[in-house]
Amino acid sequence: MASERDFEDVLVRYPEMIEEGLRLIGRQVDVCGRRIDLLFEDRFKQKLVVELKWGPIKDEHVGQIMYYQGALLSGREPVRTMLVGNRVPPAIQKSLDFNGLASKEIRLSTLIEFLRAKGETDLVRPFEADLSLSDAALKPKAPNRVAIRTAVQPAAGKHMDAILFSANPTIVVVGDAIRHLEGHEELYWEVGFGIARERFSYPMYGFIHICGGRVEHRVSIRDIVPFSPDHYENKSLAERVKPEAWLRDWRENRNDCRAHRWRNALVMTEIEHFPYDTCSFQKCDGTQVKRPPQGFMHVLLPG
Repeated sequence: MASERDFEDVLVRYPEMIEEGLRLIGRQVDVCGRRIDLLFEDRFKQKLVVELKWGPIKDEHVGQIMYYQGALLSGREPVRTMLVGNRVPPAIQKSLDFNGLASKEIRLSTLIEFLRAKGETDLVRPFEADLSLSDAALKPKAPNRVAIRTAVQPAAGKHMDAILFSANPTIVVVGDAIRHLEGHEELYWEVGFGIARERFSYPMYGFIHICGGRVEHRVSIRDIVPFSPDHYENKSLAERVKPEAWLRDWRENRNDCRAHRWRNALVMTEIEHFPYDTCSFQKCDGTQVKRPPQGFMHVLLPG
């Protein structure tokens, strides 16, 4: 019978099952007075705390990762958190989405297939003993494929993810962003809400609600990266990803912008005028948007 320790052994050896570009820092590490399962550094040099669960993720596990997130956010260095389990029930996924928490579902069948493809006969043995208990039969797939849970699956025929989010016009001037992209390849748009990049496919669309009852702009989002002051203070990076007006606001701390709890940056490659009634959007669960989002909403593409 497989155990959580067996699961941990696999992910220590093959962290790409969680996310590409991870480097292991330690396992069973003491953080904030508690022992965490795995600590990685991601490809953006940001720490990633991973809490493993052999079996389905449960209510108490969500509370546990929220404790870690709250404790770690009080530090000076930004840290990501993620729950990894064999199954993420739909109700739990909704709770994770609502709180902006990242998760990864790695099914037993996927795990076995991956290890067999790697020739890991010893590592795979305890999982093969559990195969008859799996809730998903083993099916042929690409060797490195893992099951990734998105916030909500897009409707049939909708091949691009899309999010609806609000922007504060006293902090961000969209015209500055548009002019920046006329001469640069990308722009980093900071947001204060948590959004897990693993839940989306790229490129995706973003629809910006500024004020009133309408969206005014549609953006193309190439990626989502953790926020860092380096986006403004590293000269070579800042010149590529920030409008000069935004850099000036940061230096002068206009509207106390440096004190905002920024969490992520949306990497944008295009911004276009796109007037649309905000409450005409549908969420990916099929319900209608009733008011502008405080954070973001995963929505269906209009039309």
